[in-house]
Amino acid sequence: MALCILAMLFIGVGMVSTVTTKYLALVSIHKPLGFTILVLALIRLSLRLYYGAPALPADLPEAMKLAAKLSHYVFYALMIAMPLLGWAMLSAAEYPVCCTAACICPPS
Repeated sequence: MALCILAMLFIGVGMVSTVTTKYLALVSIHKPLGFTILVLALIRLSLRLYYGAPALPADLPEAMKLAAKLSHYVFYALMIAMPLLGWAMLSAAEYPVCCTAACICPPS
């Protein structure tokens, strides 16, 4: 999952910095990868809710425990919100969102 997110970062930078024909290739990778990240994040969140989080060390200061919990909430929110925002932007511009060649996502 982390590899997918890092790949999206570099693909996104490459998309905005190029005007060559590589742009279309990058977009064709960017859209399905975003959808994959959304699905993986939802699966990961459901497993986290079902099994719970591992216990933090007992000797960890309370401020660090709070920071650990809050950072996890923020990471999950971003992993779900970013693909949804991309999907919404494409839907607003009336571009199709293709997950695979056979699967086209409905407009949001």
